[in-house]
Amino acid sequence: MKILNILTKNFSVDLRSLAITRIAFGILILADLFIRSRFLKDFYTDEGLLNLYALKSLYEGNYYTSVHALSGDYYFQLFLFLLAAIFAFFLLIGFFTRIATIVSWALLVSLNLRNPLLLQGGDVLFRCLLFWGIFTPWAERFSVDSYFKKIRIEKNFIFSLPAAAFIIQILIMYVFTGMLKTGDPWRKDYTAIYYALSIDHFSFLLGPYIYKFPQLMKGLTFSIIWIELLGPLLLLIPYKNSLFRYIFIGLMASFQLGLALTMNIGLFPWICIASLLILLPPSFWDFLPGLQNFLNRNFAKLSGGIKYYIKGIDNWYYYRLRVPRFFNILTNILIIFLIVFVLFWNLKHSYADTFSFINKLTFVGKATQLRQKWNMFAPKPYSSDGWYVIVGLLDNGLIRDVFRNGKEVSWDPPENRLDDFSSYRWRKLTRNMYKEKNKRFKRFYSKYLCDKWNNNRNGPKLKEMDMYFVSEYTLPDYKFREHKINKRYSYECRIKN
Repeated sequence: MKILNILTKNFSVDLRSLAITRIAFGILILADLFIRSRFLKDFYTDEGLLNLYALKSLYEGNYYTSVHALSGDYYFQLFLFLLAAIFAFFLLIGFFTRIATIVSWALLVSLNLRNPLLLQGGDVLFRCLLFWGIFTPWAERFSVDSYFKKIRIEKNFIFSLPAAAFIIQILIMYVFTGMLKTGDPWRKDYTAIYYALSIDHFSFLLGPYIYKFPQLMKGLTFSIIWIELLGPLLLLIPYKNSLFRYIFIGLMASFQLGLALTMNIGLFPWICIASLLILLPPSFWDFLPGLQNFLNRNFAKLSGGIKYYIKGIDNWYYYRLRVPRFFNILTNILIIFLIVFVLFWNLKHSYADTFSFINKLTFVGKATQLRQKWNMFAPKPYSSDGWYVIVGLLDNGLIRDVFRNGKEVSWDPPENRLDDFSSYRWRKLTRNMYKEKNKRFKRFYSKYLCDKWNNNRNGPKLKEMDMYFVSEYTLPDYKFREHKINKRYSYECRIKN
């Protein structure tokens, strides 16, 4: 019983910290929607590179829960994006928060399933944490809801099983990321950061400078794997738990900030940093009373404005209802079951024979989208990089590189690999296209390139093209990188008369 009390205290959360986690997640959803919307037509419509026919032929039944897969029309997708933005804003301000969280989670899952080739670890973590967020009381502070509810939670520091599940999900991500890093570059010669920063499509900002210092990279490699494996233990220390929370938050936030400043991996580091806000202890708010007063004051003004413009909202607005006790018991049982499921699901990636039984519950992972595998740069970073050269033959006999917007064909390495892609989503898509399991996608991608060239350009039309990938192999100790040209696909365009 004493151990249970200690764990309950260690996994308790401050409702104010939970609230700013909600606010941060609302902002991140809006940021993600903005980044994706720049290529809405390319990624999510029938005019793009993965129309509904392609989606259904490549991924069979995996798309069936995607609302975005109901139509390939541009305006339908635009409507869903705007709907997601509205509910993300509701989540941010805490307006009908539970409904806003459910809809935001559902639309994020739907969006992910519409084009799986774009997905990375940040998308998986985001949808998992949003799922746990559905059950948390993260509208009790700094929200419109909290100003209209008749029944409120008075204490700031409470134990909430869903919030504990949220924290456990964060810890699982770190621990199993470390466990799956079993290759020699992580565990023996500590060259993992060297290989990771050798991938020019990833390395940016401070990355190229750190790459010049091999001993620094070895020290970072050694530090990262032990931070991931042992860092979560800090939250289990009962003595001065608030202090160790600060240490854990500092370590992980520094780690993620380092990733953001050295590698172009999208929103993943910022999602991780936002998730750490839930761990801020009461002493944080005691130290910064001005922040709390600022948030309370502005949310009070916002709620007052809503009440002014929507007459009688405080009469029909939903309250914190007294639900039957057995309903709360069933919810807690479900959450415990799902926590155990997530734990076993991750264990099977390291101990496949022992935990293979969890595969019988795959339907649970599909229904909740809690399926996950934290194999970022695991078991070791890629030792190969490269770039695409797509040789296109025009109807006037000229040859141009279709991948680089019609430039002359060159097999030399691009001056800046990041310039090859308009966003990290494009880089992820072309990297996934290189994988054997996605080889059928090359046909749809080639058709997209042909249509884009022939429909949007005046002048010579594209007749056919050959897709090449120039592999660049990273060797130890900054030695010369070997290049190998691999032909991946040939495609004949259909030119409309």
